[in-house]
Amino acid sequence: MVTVAGCLLLRDADHKDQYILANPVPGPIDSVPDGRCSATIDQRAFDLDKTHKVGMSDALLGHWVEINGRLEKETHDRLDNLRELSALSFRVVPVVPPPVEVAVVERIAPPEIQQTPTPRVETRQEETPVATTGTLPETLPKTASPLQGIGLLGLFGLAGGLALRVNRLHERG
Repeated sequence: MVTVAGCLLLRDADHKDQYILANPVPGPIDSVPDGRCSATIDQRAFDLDKTHKVGMSDALLGHWVEINGRLEKETHDRLDNLRELSALSFRVVPVVPPPVEVAVVERIAPPEIQQTPTPRVETRQEETPVATTGTLPETLPKTASPLQGIGLLGLFGLAGGLALRVNRLHERG
């Protein structure tokens, strides 16, 4: 049993449904940066067998696939005879593009304007007590929203629609 990933190609135009796994790499592999592939068929390629049983189709041609299967024992000395790989299962290798480097733009601060300090004149204000506790009242939270008004308009619209429906049914008899 082996797991191999590579580029799925057709053997040639005369041998339809005979696929070749070109440019094989030991698997499993997590992802590839580009899903499309083009490779030449060389002595490292595998001749795939039993692909119709696992559902491979021409739609996968030119894509990276990962195949689990049984690898034939090499018995030939001829270089043009490719080793056969009997496919038991396959999957299309996910495409994960490389991360895009983002250029960091530094903001240049505007030059600071030197201001001459103004002399402070201290004035003393008399403290006047506020309320009976001597503390300032807190501002009230802003909780008002238009949601209640929108809900009320919706309710009026629904009531008007129901009233028209009842009126029409009453007129029809």
